[in-house]
Amino acid sequence: MYLKETLSNIALKWGYRLQEIKTDSFNMEVSLVRNKVDTRFQIVTIQRESLDGKPARIYLQGYCGILNEKISLREIMKIAIGYNYCTPALLDTKDKDGNPITELIVQACPQEEFTSPEELDAIIFEVADKADYLVLKFFEQAVPKMN
Repeated sequence: MYLKETLSNIALKWGYRLQEIKTDSFNMEVSLVRNKVDTRFQIVTIQRESLDGKPARIYLQGYCGILNEKISLREIMKIAIGYNYCTPALLDTKDKDGNPITELIVQACPQEEFTSPEELDAIIFEVADKADYLVLKFFEQAVPKMN
């Protein structure tokens, strides 16, 4: 699959914004209509990963927010039971001051050789949709638009 060409076609089809970060690494701004009125945006990071001796995969990630003690991981896992292509995940990282934090993301990692452009389109939308839903439910803030 020619990832850049495939993503460009998906972006063109739906009117999404696509930004190349570096070779085989992109941000796609996916528009989501909520309540038949509100349009929200979720950025999905998409990159090709080729690990030593393993088949290449396409790693997709939607950011939700920084976990705190008020957020129930049990509730998140109960919600995620209906997901088709993606799953919520925890990412240990550091804030701008170097303090450890845990972020909630939604991710998918299909193997490239078994993923059609149509399926990748569906996976991108699901990652965006599910990440945005978790933002609304647990973080109550919109993800900012790309510049």
